[in-house]
Amino acid sequence: MTLVSIPFFLQEFLGERQSVSDLAMVVGFTTLGTWYLRSDVPSLQAGGWKCNAALMVIGDILAGAIGNFTKGTNDRYFIGPEAEKYSARVHFYLVHFHLLIVAALMNISLKATAFVSAYTIGSSLLVNALRGSSLHPVIAGTSFFTGLVAFPALGLPKWFETLSVLFLGKLVVAFSLNHHPVNRMD
Repeated sequence: MTLVSIPFFLQEFLGERQSVSDLAMVVGFTTLGTWYLRSDVPSLQAGGWKCNAALMVIGDILAGAIGNFTKGTNDRYFIGPEAEKYSARVHFYLVHFHLLIVAALMNISLKATAFVSAYTIGSSLLVNALRGSSLHPVIAGTSFFTGLVAFPALGLPKWFETLSVLFLGKLVVAFSLNHHPVNRMD
């Protein structure tokens, strides 16, 4: 496995080191996913600063959906003093207003989006608080699948519903669970 050092300003997202293959998957998924949404959703084809800003935020959601599964990101938020890492994870959750920003830019229901965001962040905080408990992965799975079933009832546009599920997976499953618990990447 070939590792590369990540520039300091990107370490919040990718950790200190990443494998080339993990980076390729993050970049590939982000590029293809953003391109697909841009080409499939008429409101994202309109151009202008709102569409471009929305696409940048969407790209960040897509990048995190895969990037949070990588060993480099996992090590950043799970290896080290628990109190410090717990605080870093909580901070990470609380700055996630991505869906609300996209909704505001694209004129999508802020009420429904606020519900999705609150549910996602609340579920993430609960999963994080249960770290070390046998309930930890079960609550993550239950929270994810409950959202998957509930979000369609909110009447959001299909593409935004899909984005909401990716956002939920990014935080509750990809970020909140320790996917590489044994040892640090060398």
